[in-house]
Amino acid sequence: IDAPSFSLESESILLAQKTDGVILTIPRGEVLSDAFEWIQTELKRYRVSLLGVILKNAPPLNTESWNQFSSSRLFSEAKA
Repeated sequence: IDAPSFSLESESILLAQKTDGVILTIPRGEVLSDAFEWIQTELKRYRVSLLGVILKNAPPLNTESWNQFSSSRLFSEAKA
């Protein structure tokens, strides 16, 4: 479900309560940590699970680092 921005006045919290959880989309560098902590607190208060966060406008992933991680023993065991 694509819902409006999270706030207590919006229908987002009502929709979120009807789901298994939410994934927040946050613009990089535009959300203060205090605001994010407030969102987390409110989600817990309304018993809504935070499944993940998408960081918009993030710098590209360093593929060399990803190749090292994906071939690591830890990642290989997790896939099994």
